[in-house]
Amino acid sequence: MFTPEQLEYVLIGLIIGITILIFVTILQAVRLSKIQKNQNKLMRGMKEENLEEILLKYIDRVDHFGERLLGCEQEIKDLRLLLKAKAANIRMIRYNAYEESGNDLSFTIAVLNDNKEGFVITSLYNRHDQRVYAKPIIKGESRYPLTDEEQEVLAKLTK
Repeated sequence: MFTPEQLEYVLIGLIIGITILIFVTILQAVRLSKIQKNQNKLMRGMKEENLEEILLKYIDRVDHFGERLLGCEQEIKDLRLLLKAKAANIRMIRYNAYEESGNDLSFTIAVLNDNKEGFVITSLYNRHDQRVYAKPIIKGESRYPLTDEEQEVLAKLTK
C-alpha cells in the first residue's frame, strides 16, 4: 500500500507530530502546576473544598475590614476635633510693670487652643508685693478688660 519511501515520510511526520504533542503536554503540565500553586495559595488555611464558600468568606472578611476602616476614619476625625480643643498655643512676654521697680519680673502668659479658647495669666511684680490675675478667653476675646500686655500676647498667638 505504501512504498518504503512514503513510509519513511509518514514515520518522520509521526515523529514530528509526537514531538510537538510531547512539547505541548509539557507546556500544559507547567501551566497546570502554576494554577495548582495559585489555587493552594488561595485555599491556604481553608478546610472547605468548595471555591464558592472560600470566596464568600473572603468577601465577608473584606466587608468586615471595610467596616473597621470606616470606624477608624471616624475615630481619626474625632481625635482631630479633640486635638483642636487642646491647648496648643502658648506665648509669654516679660516686662517691667512699674517704672520705679520690678526689673522685668512681671509677665503675661496666654494659653489658647486652635478654637482661640483658653486663658491669660498676668503676674504684676514690685518690691512690696506680687499680684496674679487670670482671665478666660473665648473665641479670642475676654469678657474682662485686657491690659496692653495681655492684648499683645494674644495678638502674637492669633497671628
